[in-house]
Formats: sequence, structure tokens, C-alpha cells
Amino acid sequence: SKAMAYVVAEECVKSNREVQVHLFDTGLTQSIELVPGREDNESMLDFILRWTTRGGTSFDQVMRDAYSREIDLRADILIITDGEAEVTDTIVRKFDRFKNERKVDVHAFCISTEGRSLGRFCDTVQLIDTDKDAEASELFQKAID
Repeated sequence: SKAMAYVVAEECVKSNREVQVHLFDTGLTQSIELVPGREDNESMLDFILRWTTRGGTSFDQVMRDAYSREIDLRADILIITDGEAEVTDTIVRKFDRFKNERKVDVHAFCISTEGRSLGRFCDTVQLIDTDKDAEASELFQKAID
């Protein structure tokens, strides 16, 4: 998941697009913002590869964090996870309102063979089975195009 986040963020920097990267487990643990033209973007990208989590997954916390931020109209949110977590109906409804108001698209890459909870609040969910390298590589390429 860190490698995917790194490559997507790197492509955004090369394309002069702003990107925010938020590390989460049972809550948001670290964040960085990469802004076009900033001199330390390369060192911030390298920082992504050193991140670690305590384990666990809370998609409710991810949704709460997203709708509490000032997110640009028509922004994309990309969730990269290797976990599955229950989501709360109330939070999903609030997140759906946020998505509709901000015209935000939410895409997920789930490094697993199941992502049923992600389907409740994401517009697309791509499952990545690491046992099938060719298919995983193709999905990964789509993420950076």
C-alpha cells in the first residue's frame, strides 16, 4: 500500500497536481501535503515509504476526516488499504451527502480478495490479489494514468 501511495503521489507531483496523503489505521496517524513547485516534495515522497501503522482499520475515521476537511470541488479521494472494517450507516449517509455536495469521487484499492465494506461508500473498488501479479500490475498502472 505504501508503494502504491508513493507512485500515485509521485505522478501527481510530476503533473503539477496537489496531493494530500493521509496514513490511517484505527485513526488518522500522519499526513503530508505535496504542492506543485515546493522544493521539499521529493523528501516528503521518501517520507511516505518510512511510515508505519499500529494496525487495525477504521473506514469510519477515514470518512469523518474527509468530510471535516476543506476539499476542492470535484476532487478525487483514493483509499489504499489491506484491511476490511465495518462501517456505520450514519457515517456512510453523512459521507454520501459530503460526496454529493463537493462532487467528490472516491476510489479504493484493496490489497485483498474482499472489499465489501468499501463498496458501501466508494464509487469504485479494485481488489488486488497479490497472488496474481499480472492483474495487480495492470490495476496499479491504471492508478497512475
